[in-house]
Amino acid sequence: MQRIIDAKCKEYEHFADELELARDVVEADCDGFDDIAPSTEHMKCDTAEEEPIYSE
Repeated sequence: MQRIIDAKCKEYEHFADELELARDVVEADCDGFDDIAPSTEHMKCDTAEEEPIYSE
């Protein structure tokens, strides 16, 4: 069983690197908007850090 898990980890490991690179690109792209509308971007960052409140 451990060999199967190790094989799958190795098989999908490169996807983690690609996802991390894509995330970095998107974050850098989003950071570019800070100069256009800094107060809006600041509010978005504050909101993103808060826990979501689910209605019943």
